[in-house]
Amino acid sequence: MSKIDRDSQEWISDEALAAINMERILEPDKTHEEIAREILMSSAPMAAKSVAWLSAHASAEQVRLAASKYIIDGVVGGGFKAAGSVDDLLMSLVSQLASNDVEVME
Repeated sequence: MSKIDRDSQEWISDEALAAINMERILEPDKTHEEIAREILMSSAPMAAKSVAWLSAHASAEQVRLAASKYIIDGVVGGGFKAAGSVDDLLMSLVSQLASNDVEVME
C-alpha cells in the first residue's frame, strides 16, 4: 500500500488521493473495502493514542469526558471486542465507506 507521510502536520488531500489512485492502478484486484480497511488499520494505533491523550489532557471538560466514556465503554463494556475480531470493529465504517463510494460512482 502506498504510504502517506504521517509525520507531516499538514493534510494534502491531492497527494492522499494520488496515493490511493496509484494503489488502485498497482493492485487493480483490491476492493475499495480492502483499501479502506488497510488505511484504518494502519491509523488505529494513532487514533487510540489520540483518544487516550484527549481523555487526560483536552482543555474542554466535555471532550475529556467523551473520550473517557469512549475508552471505558470500549474496554469495560467490551465494545472493543466486537465478536472477538478487530476486523469487526471496523466493518461498519468500512461498509459505510464502500457504500458511499458506490453511490458516488453511480
